[in-house]
Amino acid sequence: MRFKNYRNPYTNDNRIYSFKDLYDMPFGELIRKKQEVLGQYRVLGVPREEELQSSENVVHVEAYTREDGTEVKAHYRSKPGGGSVNNTVTDDIKTEEPIQEKQEVQTDKNIQEQNQDNKQQPEQAEKETDEQLYPKEIAGVKRGKPMSPSEAGGKNVNPNYDSSDDGYKINCTSCVPVHWARKMGFNIEALPAREDDPGQVKMLRRYPYYAFEPKEGETNETPVKIRSNNAKECIKQMEENIKQGECYEFWYHPPKTEDGFAHTVEIYKNNKNELEIYDPQGGQTYGKEYFDKIDYKKREGIKKYYYPQYIYRIDNKVPKHDILEKISRPAQRQIQ
Repeated sequence: MRFKNYRNPYTNDNRIYSFKDLYDMPFGELIRKKQEVLGQYRVLGVPREEELQSSENVVHVEAYTREDGTEVKAHYRSKPGGGSVNNTVTDDIKTEEPIQEKQEVQTDKNIQEQNQDNKQQPEQAEKETDEQLYPKEIAGVKRGKPMSPSEAGGKNVNPNYDSSDDGYKINCTSCVPVHWARKMGFNIEALPAREDDPGQVKMLRRYPYYAFEPKEGETNETPVKIRSNNAKECIKQMEENIKQGECYEFWYHPPKTEDGFAHTVEIYKNNKNELEIYDPQGGQTYGKEYFDKIDYKKREGIKKYYYPQYIYRIDNKVPKHDILEKISRPAQRQIQ
């Protein structure tokens, strides 16, 4: 039965994060818990609050303060097989950290064993990798030949960008993974953003890197946070962090937008080793002049605050197939 006897494969803990938990979680905390969240995602997905509240296999733990002064937010846990749940302060203190440390060692060992098996059976490893990178179909579209840059990009990712539907002008976090799926050979296009989109799609708008995961057996990097006060400083840090041959998802605060709203594009170094930005939402490619489009600071009264920028490497990742199912559809037009 769903949720019964659930244990996180990374921490061995029985805590369950709802969509609301992750949506409300500060960005820094989500980064720290990325492995734990991904572990749950692979086993349970991200259930909604209502689903947890109505399940007989889940218990709600009220907020409390530990003896050391640490505040623990209200949360949900899976009931173990016997039906009882240890949700006291003492039990949480005893189990969380030691189990996580033990599980990390076990995970590393499993990865080493898997790598060894891949060396012994290269044909099988290659087949498994191919199946992960290229599923049979996405959004009902079977995979064709990998697309050239002009076929995958341009106006083909989001062909309705210039329409009167504003949903195609705020779907940038969908356009990046759809672009990468097109490069793999899937002739799909991005759907518009809607208020009633599924929870996973709304999560993607808050955390753009949520659409990608590392290849089997590889570790996941955290997004690189860049703090710069102007275009010159931002360019310098991008040049230091990005190597030729790598591609990153890049999100930042555009001018004249509300706090928390970000625009997402791709950034890499071209064959001249110069920074280049591709915006799959509008289908345009830019050079360093693009950095003048970024809002680096805001003012509140007499105080000045700086907006950070983030980059997350995606050329060594795989777009999540279940996310693509929710943000794309079969291409409606011929490749332009």
